[in-house]
Amino acid sequence: SDAEPIAPQDLSLVSPVILTRNEVDVRLRAARADERAGNYRAALQRLVDIEATSLDVSLLKARLHARAGEFERSNELLLAIGESSLDAEASFWLGYGRFNLQQWQPAVIALQRAANLNSSDVMNSLYLGLALQQVGDYRGSIDAFHHVRSLQPDMPEVAFNTGISWWALGEKQRAYGAFHHFMRITDGQREAYADQRRRV
Repeated sequence: SDAEPIAPQDLSLVSPVILTRNEVDVRLRAARADERAGNYRAALQRLVDIEATSLDVSLLKARLHARAGEFERSNELLLAIGESSLDAEASFWLGYGRFNLQQWQPAVIALQRAANLNSSDVMNSLYLGLALQQVGDYRGSIDAFHHVRSLQPDMPEVAFNTGISWWALGEKQRAYGAFHHFMRITDGQREAYADQRRRV
């Protein structure tokens, strides 16, 4: 007969890939190695046949999606776990995703939780400060930036954004002080911070 074969429309007829525990562990280790190397999509590809049935796999997939810029998918995975049960790292990735989706107030909530659970992580407080700026809470953002500065005194992003918040509050002298600090600590990194230096 000249009839062409027809692919099954019912995907339940297609046998799923069944991996042994050892095969899953090997893929998870390889995915984490890809993540460390910055190969987020390759890492996700390794996990395509692994269901997010464990917390560890769900968090890894969510983090990889966020790092790959797939914030909506990342947040779906994290919210399926339940926002109130997320640890500091997962709360950060949820807040980071919301921040990048410009969901400012939900970002503040997740990042505040991350900062409360782990106040020694610079990124938690840095992104909390940035999100607070977006909702107009400049005093709150300054508090978050000062906390970061207590952990890492010469972080250019903190100096620059502290200046922005002071400026928004009409505190020009304090803004000048923060901007002066920014210019001093980025003097050897003029190209990396060229846009911000021009703005100052």
